[in-house]
Amino acid sequence: MAKSRRHTLRDLLRKALSAPPHSTRSDFALALRWHALLDSGEARELVAASSRALGGRRAEIAAGREAKAGLSPLADALFENAEAHLAADAKLLEDIQRLLDR
Repeated sequence: MAKSRRHTLRDLLRKALSAPPHSTRSDFALALRWHALLDSGEARELVAASSRALGGRRAEIAAGREAKAGLSPLADALFENAEAHLAADAKLLEDIQRLLDR
């Protein structure tokens, strides 16, 4: 039996809210607008999962930067840019979690 449209939409919301906000082709902002369609507290859990995934990505970037230290100033600039984006996403997720707790 085919999934209902509402069920499909909820699945898409779950996927989008558990992904980092600024990853390639992120639907996070759109999903956040519709978070009320999910069960109570579910959006917060998904945003927390996104935050954990983001922490893992930050650790990967830090390890990559350390492994490639001194490679070139261009590589350093790329790592700095990636770290800045991830830091901004981490702050955004903290703010969203605080707002969802209200």
